[in-house]
Amino acid sequence: MKNSMLFLCLCLFAAGPSSSFAQVSAAREPDTGKIPAILFEGLHQLANQKPEEAEKAWFRGSPSAGQPVSGELRALLKSCGAYQGFDTVSVQDITPRLRIIYLALNFERQPTIVKFMVYRTTDGWILLERAIGIGEELFESVAPTARD
Repeated sequence: MKNSMLFLCLCLFAAGPSSSFAQVSAAREPDTGKIPAILFEGLHQLANQKPEEAEKAWFRGSPSAGQPVSGELRALLKSCGAYQGFDTVSVQDITPRLRIIYLALNFERQPTIVKFMVYRTTDGWILLERAIGIGEELFESVAPTARD
């Protein structure tokens, strides 16, 4: 009887921390559900090796739509290799209609951090600003910190 009680206590003790760890890990994951569809459209174009189309998709409907596309994404593809996906670094709701999103774009040879400032209009989300390759100091101010 004592052996079975001891075994039961050990099982409960061992199971407790692992489920708590899973909950903490899930709580640390930034919410990709808060990323507007326009950003996903551009990332899809980038995955298809179409950097100019990615820029057009991102700025569609914004005041910057129709302006000449920068060559930053094409230069990234050339220097860093093919785009392979992204990781969400941070999503910050500044106001109910203004959001800043930091994504780590993963390329074959290295990642780069991109800042997107989006605004929710009556017609949906638009991109106001995009900054590629933010500095280390800014990154440290937005990167999620590990909690004990």
